[in-house]
Amino acid sequence: MALPGGHADEDDGGPLDTAFREFEEELGILPSQVEVIGKTGHFQTNHVDIQVFSGLWDGKGPIRFETNEITRVLKIPLKELFRTHVASNFHGSDPDMKNLIYPFMDVEIWGATARILHHFIELMYPLFESEFNNSD
Repeated sequence: MALPGGHADEDDGGPLDTAFREFEEELGILPSQVEVIGKTGHFQTNHVDIQVFSGLWDGKGPIRFETNEITRVLKIPLKELFRTHVASNFHGSDPDMKNLIYPFMDVEIWGATARILHHFIELMYPLFESEFNNSD
């Protein structure tokens, strides 16, 4: 399980251009359909520096992907990730990579993707904490 991404091409104007190009190549979502929130951070793994951006997709149009590269696309409600985050005692901590797992349906999100989600949830937590705490 991985987030959309890839390596920079010579023609890319910078990391955000690379992210938009990869997003379009992998999911068929155009840059004009995404409102960029901002840079989410840098993550290091296997000698690769991953630059992460967050944005809001307008939800218009179908998601298209190459089945020889991507098996399926998951739409995971943020609330589900928050529940797992809190139930696993990840909030306010820096869990070891082997313990940082977000199960959803029949998949487990782990590794660099889990680390990125952990960081994103920690950044967003103050905005959604009251809503999350008021839910069943």
